[in-house]
Order: sequence, then C-alpha cells, then structure tokens
Amino acid sequence: MVKSIKQLERWEASVDRGGTNMDKSTYVTETFSDELQSLTHNQLSSARFINLFKYAWFKSGCIENRPPKFQAPAQFCFPKDLRDYHYCTNYVA
Repeated sequence: MVKSIKQLERWEASVDRGGTNMDKSTYVTETFSDELQSLTHNQLSSARFINLFKYAWFKSGCIENRPPKFQAPAQFCFPKDLRDYHYCTNYVA
C-alpha cells in the first residue's frame, strides 16, 4: 500500500537505477496488485451491481427469473452531466 509521496519517490528512484523491464514490472505488480484487487472487489460489491450480476446469470440460462430493470453501470458511474464538457468548465477556478 502506498502511504506517502516519499514511498513513491523511492519507487521511482529504484526504477531509474536500472534493471530489466521484467524486474520493474514484477516490482509494480507486487506493490500494487493487492490494492487494485481490493478496490475492484469493493466497487463490485456495491448493492447497485446486484441486479446486473443476476441478469448475467439469467442471460446465461443459469436462473429462470429475470431480475428487475436496473441502471447500467455507465449510467450511474458516469452520469451524462459529468461527461458533458461544459460541466467541467463551471468549476474551473
């Protein structure tokens, strides 16, 4: 887990020192993969995804009952107003 800017600076220095790309890739993977997995699990455990997963089971034929209508992840994660360029310009200081 990255806890400070200093830790990132040490990582950058170790990458700059050399080594093969495989060494660098291994280091990054070992350092950040657990955090990425944890973040992904947390996000997908949201109650908003329940009917999405049920629909996948329904569509594949594993369950017979169709889940109720639900909002697609793109609709609730990235609402239209957030994707609108003018939305961002309203908040520029």
